[in-house]
Amino acid sequence: MRTDDFMAYLGDFPAGYVQYGDAAHFCDIWADYTDMDEYDLFIAAVYYQYNQGDFPWYYNTAPGSPIQSTVIDTTASDRQWTWQYCREFGWFQVASHLHRVRSQMVDYDYFANQCNEIFGLDMNIYPDVAYTESQYGGGNRINGSNIFFANGGEDPWKWVTQLENRPDINQPSVISECVGCAHCAELYTPEASDPQNLKNTRQQVYDWIYAILNPSTQTQ
Repeated sequence: MRTDDFMAYLGDFPAGYVQYGDAAHFCDIWADYTDMDEYDLFIAAVYYQYNQGDFPWYYNTAPGSPIQSTVIDTTASDRQWTWQYCREFGWFQVASHLHRVRSQMVDYDYFANQCNEIFGLDMNIYPDVAYTESQYGGGNRINGSNIFFANGGEDPWKWVTQLENRPDINQPSVISECVGCAHCAELYTPEASDPQNLKNTRQQVYDWIYAILNPSTQTQ
């Protein structure tokens, strides 16, 4: 496995906890490891993730790796997702210059080389964001009616969705601002312990769908 692929894996697992609303849990996990030196902490972190079923080789992009294969695998979606960000919208998750949780090896060139190696894309042309937006809209230019945009306040992907209401075409946009409310939070199985803001969002979605399916109940 290449070093840069491994470093992408190493940066993604703390980011994943944040993206999926488990930042507090992530901090709790490592509270008991503060007395370790950096080397032992590194080993402990990888070992922990490994035992959670998050394996480093999932990030392998070298020739012969699963993501390089064009054989259809209904149990995997990594290649499809990689195609999307390589060709359509970018949003490469590179190392921050201010608050770095990723290796400097995980930079634009890392993703550009990956996209070229896997798909043969000319990264001087792709990702073609302008074309993607012309086909599907972007920002506040998505003109399909009856679309509910729901996002968690802790979801980093909320910045690439629509954040403004457009009542003229029935496009509400709601952000659940609460601890642990992140990527797809409103789609998870409801729990009694869920934050009230999240419960409110789910109720808004329910009421919105009900109104569409039962137009006669709406106030004239």
